[in-house]
Amino acid sequence: MNFPKELYEKYPELNWAILLGYRGSVAHGTYVPSSDPNSIDDKDVMGICIPPLDYYYGLKKFGSRGTKEIRNGEWDIVLFEFTKAIRLLEKGNPNVLSILWLEPNHYIHISPLGKLLIENRNLFVGKHVYHSFVGYAHGQLHRMGSDEKAVSLLKNQLDKINKEIRERCY
Repeated sequence: MNFPKELYEKYPELNWAILLGYRGSVAHGTYVPSSDPNSIDDKDVMGICIPPLDYYYGLKKFGSRGTKEIRNGEWDIVLFEFTKAIRLLEKGNPNVLSILWLEPNHYIHISPLGKLLIENRNLFVGKHVYHSFVGYAHGQLHRMGSDEKAVSLLKNQLDKINKEIRERCY
């Protein structure tokens, strides 16, 4: 899947990316192209970027609190400013951690600094990540709330996984 070059021209922030990759349905192998009448997918992309010095001196702002969202047609792109991305990685944020664990063919761009982050991704995982992932899973369950049987089944599975992790890690 090719990332359109015209998006780099239209959104210069993309040129500051040290790491840019697919997420969502593309990364999970469930993407249905827009040419299919049953398609409801967009193309989700996440990136970590380093803006020019003006942004660090406070002369310019990067997005909203270090996050820039770009929507263009079927493209849904989220860019995190480098220092914000590192803070989220340190906290074990499941969404941001995922960019360090993509399959190689799901990366759109990897700079030498982006490669360094991927090579050192183990620095961001540990027992502290457990709580972030459990909180994320519970949040997803609540979003599915309308199908009580499915939620109950998933909750039971989550409880089993939770118990096993606690036995192994604590």
